[in-house]
Amino acid sequence: MSKADTITFTEEIENCVYTPLVLDETFELAYTDPEAVEIELETDIRVIDSAGRRWKINPEDRRVVVHLIREEKS
Repeated sequence: MSKADTITFTEEIENCVYTPLVLDETFELAYTDPEAVEIELETDIRVIDSAGRRWKINPEDRRVVVHLIREEKS
């Protein structure tokens, strides 16, 4: 059995999620779910590993779509 390569991140440079302004904005309900709203977020994570190499999110993966759904009252 061969040992898997590993990496240890030792320093965080950036860890942000940029959200759009949602208050007082009008959004279309998702066509597949009339109780959901799609919101696009942008993420930025940058770290340094134990060898001093910098890592970041692939630019193609920075934008993430999430679905806001109604929360049931408890």
